[in-house]
Amino acid sequence: RVAPRFVKQTPSAIVPRDNLILINFGYLRAVVGLDEVYLLDAHRLPVQDFASEIVHVFQRKREYERLPFDEVVSSTHEMVLLEGMLRTMVNSYSRRIHLYEPIVNNFLDKVDRDVYSSTGIHLLAPLKDSLQSFEISVQQSVDCLSGVLDDDDTMLDLLLTEQKAATDSGTEVDFTKHEEVEILLGVYARQLSNVLSEIKYMLGRLQSKQEFVALAMAHYRNRYIRMNVYISIA
Repeated sequence: RVAPRFVKQTPSAIVPRDNLILINFGYLRAVVGLDEVYLLDAHRLPVQDFASEIVHVFQRKREYERLPFDEVVSSTHEMVLLEGMLRTMVNSYSRRIHLYEPIVNNFLDKVDRDVYSSTGIHLLAPLKDSLQSFEISVQQSVDCLSGVLDDDDTMLDLLLTEQKAATDSGTEVDFTKHEEVEILLGVYARQLSNVLSEIKYMLGRLQSKQEFVALAMAHYRNRYIRMNVYISIA
């Protein structure tokens, strides 16, 4: 079994290709077309849960589209799916943060109670490794969204339905249409940045405690050496 810190993670990506969008975001991977969506790793339970959720979303979307109200504005299916994937992964990351917090707090409390004991200290390396691996995943997701947000043409290419309609009519997609994608990605980019800040804060607490323990152990070791010197002189 390979240690988690040595496993190469696949970077998050949202890439438009002709009439398709390739999405790799967290544990969700999908190929989105004009009329179909293919979810990869469909045997995995989290992916199956997401598939069930997105089916319900599309069902509600069709119901809203049948309502005779001008206020009902339905987004295109590719944007519905993209938002669903982003929301699912942000919620997943947020839940992991809530799981890490008590673990980190309990570890730090244990170290505070007995600085010189090895109890709990041996958990520091795997705990930091796990948090750092989590940090890499979230950072890659933030970088992915930031990269798309910095490219207006890419955001326009994500609007498959708009692109198809423009092609059929022999026109080009209105440039301002990218604002819909920009708003959507911007919301989740900020949420991911908040998650990343919390991870960095917990890693900073662990690093500070590690340095404190190192200083305390060095002081204890110096006292031990000094005592041995006194005894040998006596």
